[in-house]
Amino acid sequence: MPTTPAVLIVEDDAANRRLLVEHVKLTGHRAIARAGPLEALSALERDPSIGLVLTDVRMPSAQDGIAFIRTIRARRPDLPLAAVTGYPDDLVELFGTSSCPVLVLTKPVRREQVAEVVRLAMPGSQPGTKHPTTLARVSLASASRSGSAEETRAPH
Repeated sequence: MPTTPAVLIVEDDAANRRLLVEHVKLTGHRAIARAGPLEALSALERDPSIGLVLTDVRMPSAQDGIAFIRTIRARRPDLPLAAVTGYPDDLVELFGTSSCPVLVLTKPVRREQVAEVVRLAMPGSQPGTKHPTTLARVSLASASRSGSAEETRAPH
């Protein structure tokens, strides 16, 4: 079993999913990518090394991102969770509830944002780092800027 916690990426758009996988790998963590919530829940049940979930919010599947977030919170309330969205207002209904994601990444997502989320959310990913207990939005203002950073495609 891997000693480094894995990051479960849930993104319906294949190009965005591949980019998030590459960004996660650059942090030194293993990435597990799934196209939708049902496949992701199955991976979450089978792989105890998952230490963070990065999930898109708007997905054209039987279970959207909001319902998926609620399901994760019901099953694994202490698992760090980051919502990836081009529409942060979609998360308003979760604010102030136990389902609220701890971190929100706004699209287009840059490599530095993913690295910051991993640093903040993954227990033990950096010595002395604890994951946050309040909502934080990781935007370009809070992540360092780099001219070579790649972005995800337009929000969908």
